[in-house]
Amino acid sequence: MSLLSRAVAVAAVISASDPALAHQDYAGDVHPRVAVENGQFAIYFTNNRDRSAYKMVVSTTGAVVSPRRALGKATQDGGSPVRRQHAGRSYTFPAWEREHNGKPFYLVAEGKGAARRVELPWPARTVNIVHDALVSDREIVLLATPDLQLFRFARGGGGFAKHRLGEPYRIYDFPRASNLAVHRDTVVVCWIDKAQRLLASDWAPARGKSKTVVLAPKTDWNTTLAIGVIGDVLLLAYHGPGPKGAEIKTLLRRLPL
Repeated sequence: MSLLSRAVAVAAVISASDPALAHQDYAGDVHPRVAVENGQFAIYFTNNRDRSAYKMVVSTTGAVVSPRRALGKATQDGGSPVRRQHAGRSYTFPAWEREHNGKPFYLVAEGKGAARRVELPWPARTVNIVHDALVSDREIVLLATPDLQLFRFARGGGGFAKHRLGEPYRIYDFPRASNLAVHRDTVVVCWIDKAQRLLASDWAPARGKSKTVVLAPKTDWNTTLAIGVIGDVLLLAYHGPGPKGAEIKTLLRRLPL
């Protein structure tokens, strides 16, 4: 066997043994996103067979209020940077380390005005990828790697806190983690750890309190997680195999954890 053939064979074995190195989504409904609309959970997702966008609506009891319906052709989501809207302003957080050199900043713009760069007071160069961000009048919270960590910055300076959640399961460099949501004074996130446990974590930086609960002792790593909160109800949406291909599944949890 030539050196080239041997290298190809080794690569094939590695790819077959590590699903993250040969990733492919299940065929069907995938990549949910949860929004709160009119007191209900609106779940948006795409189908990678017909390349269309879909929506379904679920109540706080888990009942399907509006079944799966097509919205038209799906649009491409680049995934980076992280963009958020708050109080009429647009916030952009470069996600990749090559863009922020380990100390993420953000760009803020009002209306159609020019964006202004704002540095964050990082104590050390620790961040690889910004996975999600929350923006409020009081604070900015980032969910980032390595490991899976939460960082909280008080608006106007004078406050920094961080909390390590743990080692997440990854597809390539991307942690299997949901977006961030807020419940009272806590930040909530769902994620899959290295042991493939499905977890829900909350963190109250002002009180220095945190909690993690196991939602499932074993789960499918090949998924996308998305959450929303209405009152004391957390809804987790994710995709997984079904009888006719990938489908959107939901799980409800009462808060606080």
